[in-house]
Amino acid sequence: SGISIFVSIAAWRMHPVRGARLFSIMMMLVTLWVLSYSLGTFSTNFEFKILMLKLEYLGMAGAVYLWLVFVAIYTQYDFLLKPWVLISIGIIPLFTLYNVLQAPDDTLIHESYIIEEVKGILTFKKNFAGGFFLWTAHSYLMMLTGILFLVLRIVRMPKAMHSQLYFLVSAILIIIFPNIFFIVDNNPIEPFDPTPLALVIVGILFLASIFYHKFLDVAPVAHELVFKNMESGVIITDARFSVIETNPAVKVILN
Repeated sequence: SGISIFVSIAAWRMHPVRGARLFSIMMMLVTLWVLSYSLGTFSTNFEFKILMLKLEYLGMAGAVYLWLVFVAIYTQYDFLLKPWVLISIGIIPLFTLYNVLQAPDDTLIHESYIIEEVKGILTFKKNFAGGFFLWTAHSYLMMLTGILFLVLRIVRMPKAMHSQLYFLVSAILIIIFPNIFFIVDNNPIEPFDPTPLALVIVGILFLASIFYHKFLDVAPVAHELVFKNMESGVIITDARFSVIETNPAVKVILN
């Protein structure tokens, strides 16, 4: 949680970059997700576990929704984010959150909530209902769509910026695969959900990327427009004034 907060603050301070503030809010929601899960896991009080579950889903639903919006803005595909698109992709997260907020009386996301002992630890066992799998499928679709946006942008980017987008793709895959293992009951760290642990690892990677790979220092640009169609010389730098790329005209001018 502390790592996620630190990443969020670092991103917020980079506000001139496209999507930086949105990324910061997303990481705060990730913090809520991880912290709520942790507090709920190690509590033995049923009512407190239910409360933490509600906060966990609030962070989860918000983070997944903002992930796609952030990536679309960061990669300059935000022209696809029409009002009806934003409403449409928010329906299932809102539906899921509304039902979880009714817990323990909801039956569309979780059929039942039971505290049981697994490997000497009191765990909160949730029997998944159909709505949970609908939410899960929607979440994976949102994350994979974000990856698609990143891949499409990578091929049009200066090589010096490829590391930023490769990193984002790798980070989201680190989250998806442990979550799949948990859902299909093939959890290597049972009884704990590996997803929050994966989020912590991703937080560390984001932290390293911000300081060593200059993630969020400069947003993707329309490379083919700037470099191939402009007759004037163009030099792109990041926030630290390191040269990211120069267009062909600069090479001619500087010989």
